[in-house]
Amino acid sequence: MDMLVGMDVRAIRTCCSWLIAACLALSVGSAIAAPSDVRLLVDVSGSMKQNDPSNLRVPAVQLLAQLIPSGSQAGFWTFGNQPYTLMAHGMVSEAWRKAAVQSADRITSSDQWTDIAAALKQAAAAKTQGSIPQHIILLSDGMVDLDQDKARNATSRNEIVDSILPQLAKAGFHVHTIALSDQADKELLSLLAKRTGGMFAEARSADDLARIFARILETAAPAEQLPLVGNTFDVDRTIQEFTLLAFRVPTSPALTLTTPDKKTYTMSQHDPNVRWYHDQGYDIVTVRKPEEGKWSLKADVDPQNRVTIVSDFNLNVEPLPASAYLGEKLDLKFSFQEKGKNIVIPAFHQIMENSLRVLFPDSQLQIYKIGTEYLQLPEGVYDKPLDMLTQPGQYELKVVVDGKTFRRLVSMPITIHAPLELKGKADTTDGNAKIVVEARPDTDALKPEASQVKVIMTDKDNKQTSANMVWMPEEKRWVAELKPEQQGDVTIKAEVNGQLQDGKAISFSPPPVEVNFSVENAPKVEKANIETQVASGMAIEQPMVASPSPAAAEKEVSDPSGVKITNEKGEEVKAPEQPPEPPATIEEEQGTNWILIGSIVGINLFLIAGGILAFRALMKRKKAKDAAEDQQVV
Repeated sequence: MDMLVGMDVRAIRTCCSWLIAACLALSVGSAIAAPSDVRLLVDVSGSMKQNDPSNLRVPAVQLLAQLIPSGSQAGFWTFGNQPYTLMAHGMVSEAWRKAAVQSADRITSSDQWTDIAAALKQAAAAKTQGSIPQHIILLSDGMVDLDQDKARNATSRNEIVDSILPQLAKAGFHVHTIALSDQADKELLSLLAKRTGGMFAEARSADDLARIFARILETAAPAEQLPLVGNTFDVDRTIQEFTLLAFRVPTSPALTLTTPDKKTYTMSQHDPNVRWYHDQGYDIVTVRKPEEGKWSLKADVDPQNRVTIVSDFNLNVEPLPASAYLGEKLDLKFSFQEKGKNIVIPAFHQIMENSLRVLFPDSQLQIYKIGTEYLQLPEGVYDKPLDMLTQPGQYELKVVVDGKTFRRLVSMPITIHAPLELKGKADTTDGNAKIVVEARPDTDALKPEASQVKVIMTDKDNKQTSANMVWMPEEKRWVAELKPEQQGDVTIKAEVNGQLQDGKAISFSPPPVEVNFSVENAPKVEKANIETQVASGMAIEQPMVASPSPAAAEKEVSDPSGVKITNEKGEEVKAPEQPPEPPATIEEEQGTNWILIGSIVGINLFLIAGGILAFRALMKRKKAKDAAEDQQVV
């Protein structure tokens, strides 16, 4: 680094580029995606005839077989009345892939029942070689259904929740679940995923299956990718092989692939180093020893298209769970590796342009730069807290790196769950207007006895009121009562500090709720409140006043101001006539209406003042006229 002192930025970048090129040239041995153990369970019950009439489970399973990285372990089963082995669990190789693709043709929709418990047990029983991540993918369109006896079905479902699920979690399995119909037990499938750090997905139709399988595989067996810019990607000298996955719709044009030297590959015409797999809805093209430079494809631009690679030089990203809870501490950690060891040379990292691209649940995209301030030396690991995942929902995270001579991408989907649901409503059941707030925890995730919840209410004037919620064990919820000072909309937020079932400390705020506080006996705005109370004689105690005599009353009417008005000569002038007093209302007959009296007095004073001013102006003009006449006489 001392040699770099005094050099300009361009020279430093040039030296760094040479250094990167040297690192790439010295890299030996092809690196592949980190191996995983993937086990697939496919529902073949009779209801699939309606939910998957075209049997699109077959191409989806064949896609999965093609994309599982070599060196991983995998096995496929179907289940209905009982589990059946579709493809034996074993090491993934070219021969295994070929056999797995062929076995998918045996998928049917013939069984009467749906024994999910037996299927999970069968998948978990296979032995994993070595210590690698274990994943189960469960596809079903129905409920736990063993018999017409509902009690037996309920017993089997309880066994999954109370016994099988805890065992799977303890053994380190990540269970990813797919619901293929509205009749599927989504509550159970979602629970299996949440409790094991897996992904839960709902397929709108069987057409979605291939895309969902590919997305789950990004978590179950993540692979290094090349960034696709439109429909182009750059191949550098370190890449030994790339695999392109391009999705199609019925109206899509036939896929063509163009090399840097402008040679065109198609499904029917390509070189011997190209393997082309074409199926319903997608193409998979693998090119060994690809030409260095810019490649392009003629196809629909699809965000799920991808190019995975086998390379001598790697971006190594530490896997994230497919699902997590709000408040869990999550960090993105990655490094650059040569020969399996992290690159720690500072000059190398100075030229790297790294970013994290986050697609939020509301489809907003944010890009976060990851510079050397996040680099931990001497380990050579970047560590960025994922503190932007503050709302529940599905996120798409992409780590994109640009080293000038090479580019890499790793994509990771993650679902964030709220371990607590907040609700609020206006209530008058006991005669008192208030807002009742309740918070129900996901007891499978959160330990209520080790957690505290504070609620904060903000009214339309930004005035805040807070309270600590009380845990009600028998009702399995927290409760608090808040009393706004006025009617209108209020926002209620919560702050949770607690502990998950696995002992992890957690701190988060669930999504806020809006409550309209408009109940019959709720307090009103201050001004309206006073007027209402004055009008009814309830708020202010008025002094006792004797009723005037008829004569006095007559005098008050003729001269309400009580002021004697004279002109400049001392002659008394009558006040302007006042409008007749309006007839008494029912309210006046029942009690003194001070608002009405005040209004009348105010109007009269205004008229009197106007009369005085008018009289004085008239007298002034008269005086001026007299003076002018006198002047003329002289």
